[in-house]
Amino acid sequence: MVKMILTMIYSGFRIGAWREMTVENDVFIGGVKTDAGKNRVVPIHSSISGFVAGMYGEFLCGKSESQFRRDMRRVLLEIEIDTEEKYHIPHSCRHTFHRLLEKAGVSEADRKRLMGHSLKGDITNGTYGHRSVEELKEQIEKIKIECQV
Repeated sequence: MVKMILTMIYSGFRIGAWREMTVENDVFIGGVKTDAGKNRVVPIHSSISGFVAGMYGEFLCGKSESQFRRDMRRVLLEIEIDTEEKYHIPHSCRHTFHRLLEKAGVSEADRKRLMGHSLKGDITNGTYGHRSVEELKEQIEKIKIECQV
């Protein structure tokens, strides 16, 4: 469960995306909800790459979203990240991913790309700001957190 939470924090995907997620060539491919979010590519951060391959196909561990939420709450209470009054939900991982990218100095346009948000209305980045997987990997690797699992 902790590994799954870390994977969600380092990828920014919505919980609903994990059922259809694929992993190829050290990237997550998936997404739901919007055209910009569907089938997006998010490089796997080096901090989680060691265990992601072993988790593939078991991302939600066969749980429903409600079971996952309940188990996530239990784990975060056990490790004293949450309290009875203040707690996190799976979508909190998405907020954390965005905040980590922001603190690491990743541009707004690249944060949008990694989060699966539209670049509509941003003609410069939407039309000319293409990124390779390698360039996105450079951006995601700007996140520096000590992580021991």
